[in-house]
Amino acid sequence: MPDLTALENHFAFGKNWANYSQQMRDQDIEGAVSSLSSLSSPDGLRGKSFLDIGCGSGVHSLAAIRLGASRIVAVDIDPDSVATTRRVLTVYAPHFHCAEVSQMSVFDMNPSMGTCEVVYSWGVLHHTGNMERAVQ
Repeated sequence: MPDLTALENHFAFGKNWANYSQQMRDQDIEGAVSSLSSLSSPDGLRGKSFLDIGCGSGVHSLAAIRLGASRIVAVDIDPDSVATTRRVLTVYAPHFHCAEVSQMSVFDMNPSMGTCEVVYSWGVLHHTGNMERAVQ
């Protein structure tokens, strides 16, 4: 059985996200804000911590910041996605200092990392090789 925490056992989406982020426009960001807003309560994410599993381009972490999240934890197994998310947050949210962006498999996450009030993972967990375990 392959090691599901190993980068080499997953498709490398990171370069695609890096390219996308270089062409990202305000309307792309606003689309992510609108999409994320439609999934949340009327108060949105104001004052809440937000976990972005498989952060990819970082656009949804950025959207969470724009919706008032107080803390962002963004993880991705792909180092290019991690670098892209860091760059996007630095460029588009330079004054937000409560973001932790880490290279990590969802399978390496554990309770000692703390909790977040909102957990978000769009189009990611089914790519892990064990979706049930990833959700747990």
